[in-house]
Order: sequence, then structure tokens, then C-alpha cells
Amino acid sequence: MATTAYDRGIRTGPLHSLRPVLEAWLRINSRAGREWVKYGAAPWWYNERASLSFFAGAVWQCTGGWALEEFSTVKIDSSERGRKQELSGRCDIDFGFGNYEYAAEAKQCWPNISNTSNSIAMVKRFLREAHQDCRQLPGYFECPRLSIVFATPKLHESRRAHIDVHLSRFVNELSRLQNAAVAWVFPKTARGLKPDGNYRNYIFPGIAVVVRRCN
Repeated sequence: MATTAYDRGIRTGPLHSLRPVLEAWLRINSRAGREWVKYGAAPWWYNERASLSFFAGAVWQCTGGWALEEFSTVKIDSSERGRKQELSGRCDIDFGFGNYEYAAEAKQCWPNISNTSNSIAMVKRFLREAHQDCRQLPGYFECPRLSIVFATPKLHESRRAHIDVHLSRFVNELSRLQNAAVAWVFPKTARGLKPDGNYRNYIFPGIAVVVRRCN
């Protein structure tokens, strides 16, 4: 099968240091997408925690890579009067590779790519939410902080014949996001899979990740 620009790709934007992680993330999702087809499943069907585990796996594959996920920490919450208070919370991931270290908060969204404008608006909204979570991390995180959004697009089965068009538009608009690194993978072998249950009339062709620095 011929490869197209929306099958898989990376645009690092200002976050050039993340390229090794994003390349490993593409490999992991591509391999799992191919191998899980025989089970009628795909790794991007699941929740934020599952998607974050694949991202952490990509970090571990980088030289000197390590990742600490879902660990307890305090969060700094600002009241309406401007007062700050410490609350118990969790940081989604703190990770490092080579000479780099980042702390990050992650979100997962499920945009319907039949409407490109709405799907990109959803990704932006979840980026803002992740950014807000980043701002609540305490000051002892001296490393750069990142907002991460895993976007698992969906499309109604009735539009299956036009999936390439919708994916192309979605990827093009994702690539235009400002100050962000973007990677996407939509394996042809798994592109038509659909889960059982409430979303059995939708196909979920793959996954994209958007990363933006918070500070």
C-alpha cells in the first residue's frame, strides 16, 4: 500500500527535542495497530491513562529514557480572591531522556472529524484544560511543563468511503496549530475497525498527539 501524508507523520514545531519520543510513539502505535487487528481491537480506543502509557513507553525507548506516571503531588489552586492553597492531586507524567526532562498534564478527546472545524476546536479546548492543570503544578517542578492531548478521531460508518478526505483535512488543520508539536498515525490495516457497544456505528481510524509547552 502506498503511504500518504496522513497515514503517519510528525511536525515538531518549537519542540524539536521531542522528536525521538514522537518517532518512538509512531512506531509503537503503528506496530500495535497492525498486530491488534487480528483481535478486532486498537490501542487508541481506550482512555487517557491507556494512551499515556503508550507515550511513556515511547520515552523509555529513547536513550536514557525514564517516565513516572500518575504520581501523587500537591496542586496549587487559586481562589476567586487570588488566594492560593495547596491541594492533594496527581501529576500525569514526569519524564526524561538524554539531557531533557519535562512534567506534563494530559487529556484525551474524541473529535468527530466529519466536521473539521469542530474537531480542531475540541482539540484546542482540551489543550487549554491541560494547560490549566499544568499551572497548578507546584514550583518544585523546575523542568519545562507540557500540555498533552491525545486525539482519537471518530467517523460515522456511513462516511467510511470518504475517510481519507476527512483524515487529510484533520491532519492538515492539526499541523497548523501554533507553538505545538503534533504527531499522528492512522494505519491502513486498522483504519476501518470499530468497537462494540455505544460506538459500534463509528470507526476510529487512529490517534494523534498534540504537545504544547506551558511555561
